[in-house]
Amino acid sequence: MRPDVARVQLRIDRRRPASWLAAATAVAAVAWLMAQPPADAGLRVAGAVVAGAVVAVMAIGDPPRGISGPASDWVWLRAAWPLAAAVTATAAYVAAVPVAGGAAVVPSALLWCAVGATAHAVWVSVRAGATPADAVSMPLAGAGGAAAAAIATARAGGGGEAACGGAVLLTWLACSAALAAWRQRGPAGWNGSVGTMGLFACGPEGRLLAGIAMSTALAGMVGWLFLAADASGWYRLLAAGWFAAAAVPQATLTAAEVERRGRPAVAWATLLGWPLVVAAVLAPNSAATVERLGTLGGLAASAVVLTLLVVGLRRVGASRETALALSLAAALCALVGLCPP
Repeated sequence: MRPDVARVQLRIDRRRPASWLAAATAVAAVAWLMAQPPADAGLRVAGAVVAGAVVAVMAIGDPPRGISGPASDWVWLRAAWPLAAAVTATAAYVAAVPVAGGAAVVPSALLWCAVGATAHAVWVSVRAGATPADAVSMPLAGAGGAAAAAIATARAGGGGEAACGGAVLLTWLACSAALAAWRQRGPAGWNGSVGTMGLFACGPEGRLLAGIAMSTALAGMVGWLFLAADASGWYRLLAAGWFAAAAVPQATLTAAEVERRGRPAVAWATLLGWPLVVAAVLAPNSAATVERLGTLGGLAASAVVLTLLVVGLRRVGASRETALALSLAAALCALVGLCPP
């Protein structure tokens, strides 16, 4: 990376609200992980991984292609904003509260690693020709899968942060290898073009994500809404995670003329909400029906709020990257609030 090109990129990026929003969110995430982390090791690791992926995507947005340097330079320089903020916040907290050193730093270090891994995944997707929305949705979905592996490891064997971190690494590598193999196979219509699939406005990777989301929603319905109804909170977390990973990038980064042919927020709320309709119809009692309809209402409200937020920001002249950063920051707060105790 040439120093003169890096200086130009930094001058441009410091004028982006998304850069500062990502840095501020990274500081808040570090404060949460170090001051009031979840008691469960799996949730601590999962929270660090998801937060790292989200702040990286907030900062990277839609990197310019072929403008003042290659896309890879833009990706890494933009990812440096939340990474530097997270490292600085960790150092400041340890200096202010020395007892917080040692094990308390592990989740924060995992967040740093997640920022780097997400930046690399975005760069690979951009280089492969993915659309702007798909290029960030894939890494977010991969981070979600890795977070789920950490939670499952802790619940299954009571493993600590080391075991959960190992599960995250293996899952991330497996997802990356599977995606690389899928790209090598050459999916039908793979040319980075945007198309529609029902209400979805996405490229080939987005269509792949929709299929995976449909499968996981079906599995979640069977597992958490029927077989283990007392764990229905996990389906809310699953739905919120998919909505953040796929609906938010599609609603904010998809070109306006394509987005008008479909409403990403509505499409994803529909995909994730139909299991709730089925579960409400077949609920064993009225309390379960009300709970599932309440979750469905939350999804519908999220779709409305996201659409109105994006439209409002466009009308006041905000960029799509600013809309992405604000929406993801709100989604991260919602995910933290939905985490089971």
